[in-house]
Amino acid sequence: MSEYSPNDMTNNTRPYVFVSYSHKDEREMKQLKLLFDTDGICYWYDKGLHSGDDWNSVIAKYLEGAAACVVLLSPNSAESEYVKNELSFAISRNIPLHILMLEDFEIPPDIDIMTCRIQRIKKEAGYERRLIDALSEDIGTVKSDPSFLQKIRKFIIRAKDNKDEDNFVVKIFKWLLKM
Repeated sequence: MSEYSPNDMTNNTRPYVFVSYSHKDEREMKQLKLLFDTDGICYWYDKGLHSGDDWNSVIAKYLEGAAACVVLLSPNSAESEYVKNELSFAISRNIPLHILMLEDFEIPPDIDIMTCRIQRIKKEAGYERRLIDALSEDIGTVKSDPSFLQKIRKFIIRAKDNKDEDNFVVKIFKWLLKM
């Protein structure tokens, strides 16, 4: 799994994506987590926040350290002050933004003025590949080709079947999958 909570991020050296969303869009967040996990994309979202944490400080820390920010834009998130703050902070820090439109709706002017020059990705057939490819440019992943991933996974499975997991090439492929 590529998800990190604040405690897990202390030793993380891989580029990661910060996800900004409304808790009312939890179902869509779960779908995005599955997509990121499948593609080996590291990500952070507010799951790691706990009672007593200084939420603004923790969120600012992980947003500022992110290679990119994905905003799940919906009527719910467009009303969220947290999402608005995260969006504004990301823009002020020149953090690359990727707007995933969860549905068609009239974007409020305060959100529209911040995002009108950013190409939005509509959540429709094929959006997954477009989003992963766009993020790949920001996080430096080499794994945007699904057939490449499948070949590596098949190679590792064959190596396990042949009890050859200590093979140098297998170790390199395992390392690539974690990138």
